[in-house]
Amino acid sequence: MGLGQNMQFKAGLESYVRAGGTLLVFSQQHGSDFEVLPTPNGQQIGGYGWLEDNSCFTNAAYVEKFHAALASQASALVTSNIDGYFDSIPSESTVLLRRVKNGLPAMFLYPYGQGWVVVSSSYDDWGGFNQTGPGARAIIRDLIAWAKKPQDLPLNAPGATASVELAIKNHVPLPATQVKLTLLSPSRDRVISEQTVPLAVEASGTATLPFSFTFPATAELGIYHVDYELLDDAGVTIQPVAETDSGRIVVAKPLTGSSYRPGDVLLSIVMPGGEDVFEGSQATFRYRLANNASTDRRFRLYWDFFHGPATFVGEVAVPAGTAWCRTSRSGSLPPARVASGCTCTRWAGRRTPRQAGFTSPGRRAPINSRTARASVSTGRRRPSPAGSSRSSTCRTSRYGSQCAPSRLASCRGAARSASGAARNSWNGSSR
Repeated sequence: MGLGQNMQFKAGLESYVRAGGTLLVFSQQHGSDFEVLPTPNGQQIGGYGWLEDNSCFTNAAYVEKFHAALASQASALVTSNIDGYFDSIPSESTVLLRRVKNGLPAMFLYPYGQGWVVVSSSYDDWGGFNQTGPGARAIIRDLIAWAKKPQDLPLNAPGATASVELAIKNHVPLPATQVKLTLLSPSRDRVISEQTVPLAVEASGTATLPFSFTFPATAELGIYHVDYELLDDAGVTIQPVAETDSGRIVVAKPLTGSSYRPGDVLLSIVMPGGEDVFEGSQATFRYRLANNASTDRRFRLYWDFFHGPATFVGEVAVPAGTAWCRTSRSGSLPPARVASGCTCTRWAGRRTPRQAGFTSPGRRAPINSRTARASVSTGRRRPSPAGSSRSSTCRTSRYGSQCAPSRLASCRGAARSASGAARNSWNGSSR
């Protein structure tokens, strides 16, 4: 964000929301950037930004609680560019989306003063049309439609008849005798219906008008809009098309957290402070393992650099129904020997590499941590060498991405030097 320490900026946000404004906040470079946001009782938001986490797209999040902003979603799994998550949010928050990989919040909202704050780790606002999907754009679209005037909007199922009371305002010094109503699609790129009805609205006056429409069973999901245009007796426009907050109609199939069941094992590895580190310096990374199963489990952790030989880091026990966390520092990063690197997520199958940061041999330049890999094994099998047939992207089952017994999953982490060698046990914190 770049303004996290600017007190004038922070005070401006606080004043805006307290007076009734709505903030829509998307993924930031660092989790600490979210500390600039106003929160009830001064409780800071804790999490990780796009320079600290590993981004996901397909089925990156799931719906925890339905909201009008999620009206477009027909599935519990949401495909969106999400990079980051939150592990500490205000107690007044309502979590809308959670990350599939670790079950932690990816989108939440809370009231502040007379306004609202909506926080997300999605960067679909930046991705445009080449780095985002239609589902993610629809969420942003409906989020803005709701944020114009935050309130509980009635839900209408496809095939139902929706009815609203339109608040009509005449802003010109001429009386109107007719109103032309236009129902627009959620994206406002199609006219669904038009009708002209008699209605007397005095100059600079107001009136209400009932509106009803029966949506087909195949209707697009989202927030529709009813706009109006004022006409005189001859049908001449005296006031051009205007919108009204009362003209928002939500067509949705509400989803809840019960629509999706997280996997028995959830994991994530982040680099607090950032992924770019200098050759010869230490890298900091944080592990989080959640055991949702009914039995205790043990995990073995490894690291490797540029798909080199895997080094055993330690073994941890995670009791049933708990999460284990630890922040650790690596030894000195070795010199770069190649111009670029890649990382992959391991599972039984094939390997899918990703482009990584690069540097030149012998040059003291930043080495992106994507060239290093930290892995977690639930079985006794050691990580397979790079390029073998046992490396691939984490599989997605009917319940999403999950780690199964005797299978190897991994997340990007920081490099640990050989001097940081194998340990018999590794203590962490539950969170």
